[in-house]
Amino acid sequence: MPRPLTFAYNGSATKIYWTGEIFVSEETNFHTEDEMSADNKPEFVISEDETTPDNDVLSLTSRLEQLERDVESAKAEAENAMKDKLYAYAELQNYRRRKEEETMSQQKFMGERLLKELLPIVDNFERGLAAAAATRDYDKLIGGIQGTLKQLTTYLEKAGVIPLETVGKEFDTQFHEAIGVAEESGLPPHTVAEELQRGYLIHDRVLRPALVKVSSE
Repeated sequence: MPRPLTFAYNGSATKIYWTGEIFVSEETNFHTEDEMSADNKPEFVISEDETTPDNDVLSLTSRLEQLERDVESAKAEAENAMKDKLYAYAELQNYRRRKEEETMSQQKFMGERLLKELLPIVDNFERGLAAAAATRDYDKLIGGIQGTLKQLTTYLEKAGVIPLETVGKEFDTQFHEAIGVAEESGLPPHTVAEELQRGYLIHDRVLRPALVKVSSE
């Protein structure tokens, strides 16, 4: 513990202790200087003629009290800042969760919409097959299938899906997948000579590459 401050005035001495939390005072009466022990020896002596109050102690106490108030205020501000940070984090997490749920919901209902638009095409296939089975008229069956295929192609185009043009084009691994070589095709080397399975783009991106045969060198 730091040595206490001792103040003497008018036959008495007052010790001021700082405990680490508060000031504690202890008063001792004496009549002569000899009666003062080494511990009671004042560091500041106020004569009987002096009537000025102990402004230094009062000022120090006031400053310490102000510091205590400042510390409490800083602690309160820190707690409020932490609460605000936690609240903002929770709001961000809730926002992300809502966006994920909205995205999943949109994807779900978009799939439902696309499937619903496919149902009339299925209906036409069923009607065409039923009519062909009843009449044995395969020309009408072929006509019905062609009409349904056209309807399906239109549906795919509305969805952004278009077929790749391949035959006569230069072979490109981005759009084509070679599964054979066409001999004596009469085409320049590395040219698509035959399409075995149609490829498709969706919004300028390859949905499925075309399976092709390429002319030999």
